[in-house]
Amino acid sequence: MRTDFGRPGISPRMVLGAMIIKHMEKLDDRGVIEEVQENIYMKEARKSVVKTVNKTMVYTYFEIGRIIVEEEQKGKARAEYGKQIIKELSQRLTREFGKGFSTTNLKQMRQFYLTFSKSQTLSDQFEKFDFQLS
Repeated sequence: MRTDFGRPGISPRMVLGAMIIKHMEKLDDRGVIEEVQENIYMKEARKSVVKTVNKTMVYTYFEIGRIIVEEEQKGKARAEYGKQIIKELSQRLTREFGKGFSTTNLKQMRQFYLTFSKSQTLSDQFEKFDFQLS
């Protein structure tokens, strides 16, 4: 059997098969993990998850700050009472959820609430910012 490829016994199907095998070998050289990492859907999914987590953390910290401020305003000796609330809350949240709830962090959450609660709603404030994540 003579073909257009000038060699007896080689068909277009065989050439195509050889090309596919070559491509698969290249994939093996690069590795499947790298191929998946380059996938744009994976990158977009990661960006979306990061944005959602960041937004959730912002709202959570805002709410913790709000609760601290509202609880402090019920107290009589505000300065001492506020310190005690933050200290106790820090211990309880750290025991239940782990790191991230030091007294310093809770004071920052309180200040975060005080700063952003004075004007527009929190969502309005953050819509002004376009958080670009890489």
